[in-house]
Amino acid sequence: MEPDAPDNADRPFGPATPSQPQVPAPPLQPLWPPLAPSPPPFPPSRVLPPNEGDEELRRIGSYRRAATSMIVAVHMAAIPGTDRFLFMERPSGYHPDNSRTIAGFLDVPTGKWTHIFSPDGLFCCGHTMLDSGNVLIVGGHQANAGYPDGMKSIRTFDRSCTDLQLRKVREMGWRRWYPSATLLPDGRVLIMGGTQGVGAGTANNPFWELYNPRTNAIDAFAMRPGFLDASNQIYYPFNYVLPSGHMFVFCGRVGFILDWTTNTWRQPMPRLRGYGNTQFPFTGTSVMLGLYPERDYKVEVMLFGGQREYATKDLSVIANRGVNRMSLDFDASTGNYTFGDGWVEEQMSRGRVMPDSVLLPNGRVVILNGANEGLAGDSAGGGESRADYPVLYAEEYNPYAPRGQRFTEMAWTNIARMYHSTACLTTNGTVLVAGCDRCYRFVVNDGWDISYSPTSKAEYRVEIYTPPYVYFENVKPAIVSTQDEVMPYGGTFRVVYGFPSIQGGGPGGAPLSFNATRNSPPNGRGNGNNPQLRVTQAVLVAPCSCTHSFNTHQRLVGLEIVSNNAASGELVVRGPPTINIAPPGMYMLFILNGDIYSRASWVKLERP
Repeated sequence: MEPDAPDNADRPFGPATPSQPQVPAPPLQPLWPPLAPSPPPFPPSRVLPPNEGDEELRRIGSYRRAATSMIVAVHMAAIPGTDRFLFMERPSGYHPDNSRTIAGFLDVPTGKWTHIFSPDGLFCCGHTMLDSGNVLIVGGHQANAGYPDGMKSIRTFDRSCTDLQLRKVREMGWRRWYPSATLLPDGRVLIMGGTQGVGAGTANNPFWELYNPRTNAIDAFAMRPGFLDASNQIYYPFNYVLPSGHMFVFCGRVGFILDWTTNTWRQPMPRLRGYGNTQFPFTGTSVMLGLYPERDYKVEVMLFGGQREYATKDLSVIANRGVNRMSLDFDASTGNYTFGDGWVEEQMSRGRVMPDSVLLPNGRVVILNGANEGLAGDSAGGGESRADYPVLYAEEYNPYAPRGQRFTEMAWTNIARMYHSTACLTTNGTVLVAGCDRCYRFVVNDGWDISYSPTSKAEYRVEIYTPPYVYFENVKPAIVSTQDEVMPYGGTFRVVYGFPSIQGGGPGGAPLSFNATRNSPPNGRGNGNNPQLRVTQAVLVAPCSCTHSFNTHQRLVGLEIVSNNAASGELVVRGPPTINIAPPGMYMLFILNGDIYSRASWVKLERP
């Protein structure tokens, strides 16, 4: 049954003005705990990369161990402009180097770990990117293990990685545990959801808040009562900025279209019916599929996995295999949305609760991590898993394949990733996989290879999942240069590209798999007059901000190709037409040859 709409459903509810807290001064020096010395880099693997010509790698990809982190990646965020990733956690007490910090960053190419200071508790915070490229972290945990209460805190981390601490810049009006933070087109950040205490039943938040990083001001606006009641705790709502500028807001089984500029809750979405809920502890994952100019930036949203509500009474309940997809169309003349056939269900090969989903540059979705039974969260005894039968293989969803042919089982790992695991796209198009702090005393399928964490319940081993497309070195394009660091909205942008394979094979001398010409163009540009070496597409992918099975900053935007000279390797693309389609900030620019994508170059979109 749909929630009843209040009589004033067509009118804004806010703004509301909670008592404004005093702005705390950022700590000048870390006081406690002392910042631990960073350990030496993770030693390079002794296992050589598999041969590029291995057909199995080109079919299902591979997993490999990449590093050891010094904290658990409960929260993982890319640091824009770098190949580094920010990790955050609760005080776990199992750190490999015996440190007591709860934040740090991993340099992926070197495996080097660096500790950073946090002024307060970060566990179960929300985070996203600012348009400057700095990371914003909101809310968190109650006072614990010497860390002050962080549930109202707003903090930033400078992407230069030279200031080795999170800076508290102010407080919110409301305490938040499990909030979502979303960068808006005007540079402000919408903060929604979470409870006012730790755990269910501790009072949900009747207001969402709007933070302005330029003025350090914050305002609160009332949530829609019917939506608030129907979605219960509002834990990590799946929020997306739509090309119209409105906000897609979904939690559990219900959703609304929100005009955040006036706090008008415009329309309810079709209710998610069937087997699985998606909100913690029934945790599923979600992505908004790529927005492409040739499809008029059509919006489609996906929900993967989750769990039945009955699992709270029986942890042996099988997780949801369901995958739900819904299209949204906006009629600007009427201001109304239509939702196609509503949520249309498909099936994964195996049910997953607590999965992660990563959009690849070619628009496909990798589903990985999670368990086949149970729930997210801590066991009654603390520390043990509430889930069993970890799903140890990745699965790929091709949204453009015929229905019934969209799923492919991919590579296997032997490391369980269940509660508090994360996954993020890297600049070379691989997926960084980390986390799991309740991976202890769980059941595994008979015959499945498993490598238990050497540090009991906490998992510090970091892996890289390499999709099969990365192994096609013989046809992979490479960005040689870009005209600028800033891509203009609606304006042209020049990219120079080449193909490393025409210089004599891929990295390590990998052989070419076809009779390609070896006439190298000047400066490594162009395709050497080989028609199989081409650039068919260019896309922008937003940097990752992942926790609790949801990447709050995941976005893929296709670029219009204005001209493309394959012989000289000169590609001219047009920047996104509006700030609603691609909110200002830093993005990874990829070019593609069919489904095979390059390594990314960082570019910035600045507000006109």
